[in-house]
Amino acid sequence: MHRRACNLLRGALMGCCMSGVVACVTDSSRTPPRSDSPDTSLFPPSSGREELQWACAISVSRDVAKDLFLSRIEVAAALEHVAPNREPATSLARLSQRARVALFELLKSSRSEADFCAQLERAFVCVRTEDATTQCTGYATIEAVASRAHDASFRFPLLGDLRERAPDLLKLERSEALQDPRVPSLAIAWMEDAFAWALVETNGTALLRMTDGTSKLISRVATNGFAWKGIGRAMAELGALDGSTITLERVREAAIQHPGIAEAAAFLNPRFVSFEVCEASDFPPALPSGTLTAGLSCAADPAYFPFGALLLLTALDGEARTPGFSLRCMQDAGGAIRGARRLDLYCGIGPDAVRTAGEVHVRAHMSLLMLREDCSQLGVQLSD
Repeated sequence: MHRRACNLLRGALMGCCMSGVVACVTDSSRTPPRSDSPDTSLFPPSSGREELQWACAISVSRDVAKDLFLSRIEVAAALEHVAPNREPATSLARLSQRARVALFELLKSSRSEADFCAQLERAFVCVRTEDATTQCTGYATIEAVASRAHDASFRFPLLGDLRERAPDLLKLERSEALQDPRVPSLAIAWMEDAFAWALVETNGTALLRMTDGTSKLISRVATNGFAWKGIGRAMAELGALDGSTITLERVREAAIQHPGIAEAAAFLNPRFVSFEVCEASDFPPALPSGTLTAGLSCAADPAYFPFGALLLLTALDGEARTPGFSLRCMQDAGGAIRGARRLDLYCGIGPDAVRTAGEVHVRAHMSLLMLREDCSQLGVQLSD
């Protein structure tokens, strides 16, 4: 497997070299403003799924209410960047939007802790499924060095928006797509090492420090829709890593020690990402629109949760508490974030945020924050 992956990688990158085309980031790499309907290729591959069965609704605890009041200014500012769902597609999306708007108004209008807690406990409830245990990981916006041009050092392409320029490539796996002679002209930047390349694609957004002294902000707009295979799992399969203890730092160290295996592992991921160059005012972009906020935004599977849903997380006994952990807003999706009991928590921009994200491996109880008066529309009754 290792030899086959390396041969595929060499073939793809040799195709880039032989074309003789130098890819530069220009204004033409910018894409039109994002639509209110995100490309569905950003979502996890579909499989047989069942509707969530809501089991009960419980009152918001006083501890949660106090935490929200103490962070009300930051939370209200963050919720202001959550784009409204103009036409909620489902009743759950409509009810989630009602709850988010009501919480935003309460956060802005409350002046005392007692008043806020009383109103929150009176107006809102936490709705849970029978098994509310959720596995949480973290992600962040990568800061990395990149080049406008492909050369002997910068060999790994970050592809621009292919949906109109080369839609046929989005039907291919990575190994086949990167052998296409058009790749150099479609790349918006080139990465120096396979680990950084994989990390940018995994996290979906990046601040690129270009070798010419400029910077570029990029974000994913589409993928080829294949199942995601992380570089850590691939390196473990190739024997460079203990598969039972995969962490960001261990994958990074293994990639430094075994760069050839890291290249092969990155190439074993059949899914690849198509990016756009963003304006600073729209970065990092959320789905379907708006911007992500560290400590509030999260990615979930949109087959189960509507964008804009408010999720309350309580770490299980014995699990580490993560900063900004109690309230999250579903504003993103990802190929690896699949199922009703899986969340990815957004941790911010840059090296510190990436380190924090790499340390987030925690189980938590998850509840949907809803208006008390809307419980009956979900078929649940208050249990306390």
